[in-house]
Amino acid sequence: MLEHSRRWEALGAELRCARAHALGEREATASLVVAGLGDPYNTGNFWSEAVRVLAPGGHVLFTMPSFDWAERYREEERSPLDRAAFALRDGQVVYLASLIYSLDEQVRTIRAAGLTLIRFDALDISDLGIEPVSQKIRIVGASTPIVWGFLARKPMVVAPGPPSY
Repeated sequence: MLEHSRRWEALGAELRCARAHALGEREATASLVVAGLGDPYNTGNFWSEAVRVLAPGGHVLFTMPSFDWAERYREEERSPLDRAAFALRDGQVVYLASLIYSLDEQVRTIRAAGLTLIRFDALDISDLGIEPVSQKIRIVGASTPIVWGFLARKPMVVAPGPPSY
């Protein structure tokens, strides 16, 4: 992912790779956190950590498989909704965390972290612009979203609480 993003360095971006639950940045210093296919770490801990490192007005760009796709694919594969199956070269299948929630629940998770949802996009197969498309992706209809994208912003100023007397 970092190699793919190198072109942004020429525009002034500083690229970092970090653990989702310990981003390693000082508090309130990042202007953008990008989490591509973030379903393995889609937890309250990740969202709290993203808010911690974001400067006021900073953004989180978070993508994940859509709930519709995950539900259909995992039913077909007979795997649990919260686990993604991966076939290794030796034929062994491993199941890894994949925390995909309904759209309403995902929006609540983002807002509960103290972020404002700015934009939501749902991409279907035609938005990929590639051929051939794997059967793993094609398992849903052409107009069914396969990827969700969320853009959220940390408020510029945290509103003070009520005065204490």
